[in-house]
Amino acid sequence: MIIGPNEIGSTLEKYISKIDQKKPLSVLENLADKLDAYHRHVFLERVLPETSLPVSLMVNAKGKIILFVSLSDPFRVSPAIYRSKGYHFDVLEKIAEDLFKGAVTTHDAGIFRLPIRTRFLCALGDDDWIKKELLRESVKGEEYFRYAERVSFDDFKKILEILKCKNPSYDVLVDDNGVHVFLKKPTWVGEEISLVHEMAVFLRKKYGFPQTKFSGVPFKAFLSMSFDLEEVLKEENFLDRIEVFLKKLKEVYEHFVSFVEKEK
Repeated sequence: MIIGPNEIGSTLEKYISKIDQKKPLSVLENLADKLDAYHRHVFLERVLPETSLPVSLMVNAKGKIILFVSLSDPFRVSPAIYRSKGYHFDVLEKIAEDLFKGAVTTHDAGIFRLPIRTRFLCALGDDDWIKKELLRESVKGEEYFRYAERVSFDDFKKILEILKCKNPSYDVLVDDNGVHVFLKKPTWVGEEISLVHEMAVFLRKKYGFPQTKFSGVPFKAFLSMSFDLEEVLKEENFLDRIEVFLKKLKEVYEHFVSFVEKEK
């Protein structure tokens, strides 16, 4: 069963037969006495491609398999109860290369309790298992697996385009909390960095750009902002807004400098 864009599901489908559930299942079985609600636990293995989306596989207590692509890294949003050796790096790496044409940077495996608290963009696997998760989420009003049902291939491509954006002025990350933009210190800023930062904050408020919702930024940012993913997907070119913002910031700074020079 595929939920999400068929174009992505068909790629996952090429690899699911290469998953051997025996070793992941044995890891689960060896921990059975230590896991409360054993049937709700899964072995999860994940790779993180560079500037792209996490690719993961899950094996449940019945040996059923699901392959999926998610917005957030499962290891970031859900606690791994136990860490484990991974068994399918080569398969997951090939899926990532097939989907994203990028190198894998991180590989992890562990035992998780369902639900995995990230929105799925596409999932492929055992029909009964997926249907039960969809029903469970409908009853509880949750949207992890269910989110994939309303993701189009165009949505998927837009998310990838944003993630793969290479711009010297800013970096972009996408997760369940939205699209996060991290502005770098402008190259034209000298000692006036504090002043220009205040100008940027003023413009951010004027444009109605929200503050960042991203925690644990792995690099120093001049200014951070977060945008609702649903709204971003409706725009033809979201990144144009960031370019306009940066252009306006430079204009405000240059106007201020010009005004000060005239007053001397």
